[in-house]
Amino acid sequence: MPLYRRSLCQLGRECSRRSLIQSRFVARTPLLPFRLCQHRHISCSGTKLNSQSPDEILSAFANLDHSRVKRAGFPEAVFGQGKTPSQIHLILDSMANNVNEMIDAASESDSIVNSASTAIIATRIDKSVYDEVLEIGPLKNGIMQYHETAKILSVRANALNDVNGNERTDLKFSTTQKSVVVACAGTTDLPVAEEAALTLSLSGIQVTRVYDCGVAGLHRILTALPKLRDPSVGCV
Repeated sequence: MPLYRRSLCQLGRECSRRSLIQSRFVARTPLLPFRLCQHRHISCSGTKLNSQSPDEILSAFANLDHSRVKRAGFPEAVFGQGKTPSQIHLILDSMANNVNEMIDAASESDSIVNSASTAIIATRIDKSVYDEVLEIGPLKNGIMQYHETAKILSVRANALNDVNGNERTDLKFSTTQKSVVVACAGTTDLPVAEEAALTLSLSGIQVTRVYDCGVAGLHRILTALPKLRDPSVGCV
């Protein structure tokens, strides 16, 4: 090979080697500043999140329909499946605060409180999720209660109790003349039946439970007939 060709080949290899070294240096050099910026960004985000009010955090993922009870006669229920414990905690506390304001306004005007409007429930809540909600801390505006069979987390607003924690006697609630029978065929159906029964009872509706009365055993449904035919029953 001629000398000038060897020199060109050597020069080419040298340039390639230098370019490779420079590219590796450029690729590695920004890592530390990038990591510092990334860390600073995360820290700033955490500080911003901590400085937000509960209402601001809540509005980022939920738009509660507090007036639904006025339009439909029944309040909004929280579908808990898929929600995080912190989201459930914030939503229920906001709903309890709304009920407290409604009860205070009714008490001042001496008006009747719609029993259904005081119902605060979150459905499809597993026990493990409820335990995580409890770890966050108590609600500011109500008291939580878990119903394991129905997988319902209910809340009793603080305004429903007096300063001693007892049920207030000065409030007037709407009442229903008819009751509802919740019936199911077997024990396997209990979770669904209890979800329906608790939703009704927490809304101030009288509920009669008739469980394990499937037609496989005729005597069981015959025994339940008096409850099903009761004149006070408006729906089965």
